[in-house]
Amino acid sequence: MDSAFGVKGWAIMNDFMGKCTVLVCSCDAYSDLWDPFFTLLNVYWPTRKFPIWLSTESKKYCNKEFPVQTIHPKGRKNMPWSKRIKQVLQKIDSPYILLLLDDFFLKAPVNEQKVEECILWMDQNKDIANFSFVPSLWEDICDKEFPGFERRPCGGRYKVNCQAGLWRTSMLLKLMRACEDPWEFEWNASCRSDLYPWRFYAAEKPKPWVFDYDFSSGGGVHRGKWTRGVERVFEKHAIAVDFSIRGWDDSPAPPLGTARKNPPAAKITWRSEIKYFIQHWKAYL
Repeated sequence: MDSAFGVKGWAIMNDFMGKCTVLVCSCDAYSDLWDPFFTLLNVYWPTRKFPIWLSTESKKYCNKEFPVQTIHPKGRKNMPWSKRIKQVLQKIDSPYILLLLDDFFLKAPVNEQKVEECILWMDQNKDIANFSFVPSLWEDICDKEFPGFERRPCGGRYKVNCQAGLWRTSMLLKLMRACEDPWEFEWNASCRSDLYPWRFYAAEKPKPWVFDYDFSSGGGVHRGKWTRGVERVFEKHAIAVDFSIRGWDDSPAPPLGTARKNPPAAKITWRSEIKYFIQHWKAYL
């Protein structure tokens, strides 16, 4: 405690430790991704201060380098993705979560200072729901309030998404429903978000990003198959994987150049939300 870091520095670090949880969303079928994912997380973010939770159906994971808490759902098997994640969010005590998927294989150091800066900004601005750490493919609002980020507009496509980002836990929980897969959640929750007076931000287009992974393909696995970028990353860090088991996805990645205009979003009202609940009430049991 008497190091150059000082008492104040330790107090700040301890404060951050309780403010955020890293939530890695996965499933049993993708358990072969866990060792490569956590190996690279440890390489490129060795100074992380936050507890790490891994959400999956039934398998357990043990990492020799650092603790990972595996969270399993309670209830019936084959639970919808969103209901499982909602259960996890209800167990998290921290006001913020850092949401990651299991195929976000890091290829550069995490900008920890920017993560902590976003936490401070959210502490000071209670209407901010999310800082997405990757750029959107759509037109955003350059309000210059938070350096490195642009505000997502009302009605913006994929304003809510599962890319790497910092979330206010309570607000993400309000956007979750009990019967959606990740792709349905991104689309429907983006529409639902317009019901709330919350702000959403995405990283500006130029790099460096806070979390640098193969965002152009959505991650290291697409439609159950490896994307081509992971081979170089794994080889660099001597991560042994039999790529023939999953095979390769060779579909072209979407362009990351000029931002697209946001098309009209689906209209969602509180009445339509009640109708949605009535139609899917069994999923909430």
